[in-house]
Amino acid sequence: VSQSRYYMSFTLDKTVSIEGRFHGNVGKFKVNDMDLGWGDNSHIKGSVFINGLPELDETSMDLRISGASTNVKDVEWLPLFPFDSGQHVRLPENIRLMKEIQFKGRFTGLLSNFNAYGDFMTGLGYVSANLNVTYDAGIRNYIYKGELTTRDFDIGSFTFTPRLGKTTFGLTVDGKGIKLNDVRATMAHYRDWE
Repeated sequence: VSQSRYYMSFTLDKTVSIEGRFHGNVGKFKVNDMDLGWGDNSHIKGSVFINGLPELDETSMDLRISGASTNVKDVEWLPLFPFDSGQHVRLPENIRLMKEIQFKGRFTGLLSNFNAYGDFMTGLGYVSANLNVTYDAGIRNYIYKGELTTRDFDIGSFTFTPRLGKTTFGLTVDGKGIKLNDVRATMAHYRDWE
C-alpha cells in the first residue's frame, strides 16, 4: 500500500492535485482516502473504484463522496475532454445561481447509465436526490427517474419564476434534459411541507 500525490496542470495558473492510496492499474483501480483538489477552493474527498478503462463506454465506477465543495468559478475552469481543446465546462444559468455547492453521496454504474444519490447544500438551498440517470445517444440527452427532496430551496430563482420563492417539497421525477429550456419531466407524489 502506498500513499502518492500527483499534480497535473491544465493551464499555467492552476493546479489539480490528487492525493490518496492507489491500488491496481489503469484498467482496474481503487483509490482510498482520496482528496482531489482544483481551482481556488474545490475538493472532492472519498473513495473511488474504476474498472474497464480505457474503454469509457464499458467503464464502471463506484464513487463514494464523503465530502465535496466547489463553486461556479472552479467548475467552469475545468477543461472539456480531450482537455487540450481550450474549451471549458459551461454550466446552465440556473445551475450557476447555486454559486457555492457542498455535496455528500454516491455514484455507481457506467458513465452512460448510473445511479446517483446524495445531499447538496447550495446557494439556493438544500436538495437531496436519488436518481437513475441514462444518456440516450439517439436523442443526445440525459434521461432520469427517481426522487428529489428540497428544504428551503429557492425554486423561484432556479426556474426564473420569482413568484414561486423558497419552498420545501418532495417529488418523484421521470424526465429528460438537464438544461432548463429542454427539461421535459413528469412529477408525481408532490409533498409540500411548508
